[in-house]
Amino acid sequence: MKITLRGFLWVSGLLVSGLIVTTLLIARFAPEPPKQLQLPAHRLLRDEAPVRGPVHRLIVIDEPANRDQIESILRRESQRARAHYSRLVSGSAPRRIGVYAFSSEERANAGEGLWVAMLWSDSVGDSLQAIEFSETRLSAAWAAAETRFGLDESARMRLWDEVVREEDRARADAHGQYPLANELRLKYLRGLAKTHGIGIDTLFAIEGEGIDKGWPSPPAPRDLQTPPR
Repeated sequence: MKITLRGFLWVSGLLVSGLIVTTLLIARFAPEPPKQLQLPAHRLLRDEAPVRGPVHRLIVIDEPANRDQIESILRRESQRARAHYSRLVSGSAPRRIGVYAFSSEERANAGEGLWVAMLWSDSVGDSLQAIEFSETRLSAAWAAAETRFGLDESARMRLWDEVVREEDRARADAHGQYPLANELRLKYLRGLAKTHGIGIDTLFAIEGEGIDKGWPSPPAPRDLQTPPR
């Protein structure tokens, strides 16, 4: 069968048209490539790496972050820490690495475990390790400050500081005697509430807020500090 030039061009046109339509359909319905996760500003504060034992890496996240971003930061820093200490110890990585994310340098330096998330890794397979989040501290970490009980957050934080100091004073004055310590605590907190012209229930609410949000506590008196081993 002879194919005329006109027929050849007609068939070629159909093929080209089909190819174009197929290409457009693939482009239209093909899944989009995953976008690279943008990470907030963060920095390595320090590593606490004893000669023996686990490594603790402290990371400060300076901008608001969601769970996926925090997880990405922790896993990356865990891998970096493992690679770093593997080179230092003749190719042998430390047995355990803990990476902790904090919402501020002040919380990281408080030494009270005020992290918003942490990752413990026992092996090279960091991606298999579960990340633990502190839900209360995470929700409050970068939230806008609010006024409660007629007090702004900075005023409530100052009261939190005073509450903790009064509770420490009660423990010190009671010399470890629990019933007396509790009695003195209530006595001192009632005095503190009277000084500031607020109810003791307000003080208790501020104390709970400080615990939930991870407000740093003032240093404990010397006689209440745990002696170094």
